[in-house]
Amino acid sequence: MTPELPSLQALFTGGVWSVFALLLLALVKAWPALRKLSIEGDQSMRGDLLKRINELEARESVFDKKLESVTASYEAELKILRHRLNNVTAAFNALLLLIKNNPDKAAEAVAQIEEMRRQQEATEAAEKAIIAGARIQAAAMREDQ
Repeated sequence: MTPELPSLQALFTGGVWSVFALLLLALVKAWPALRKLSIEGDQSMRGDLLKRINELEARESVFDKKLESVTASYEAELKILRHRLNNVTAAFNALLLLIKNNPDKAAEAVAQIEEMRRQQEATEAAEKAIIAGARIQAAAMREDQ
């Protein structure tokens, strides 16, 4: 009698289950190490993100300071322009009133208004110099930081 050889199907089925069992065992054994690697990767990524967030927040505060400085400068310049427009309007209205009240003395009225405008322009030049000085000082302070 010849010994019976196991059937091919029985060998294949047993082999598949063996491979499946080995894979399952490897997964169970390796799971803690894989989980540890995953956690370490997450922690590393969190650390990198926190570092970037801190850098961005620091840059934001610098930009906020610059924005405040520029805004203040432009608001001061806008006030000067409004003041200048009001001065010119007032001078023009005064000239019209002087000419209307006494057309014969128009030349004198023009001379008075010209003198008034010279004084106003001198005041405006001083205001512009103050703003320019403030800008220079603000820029120097930013460079020191």
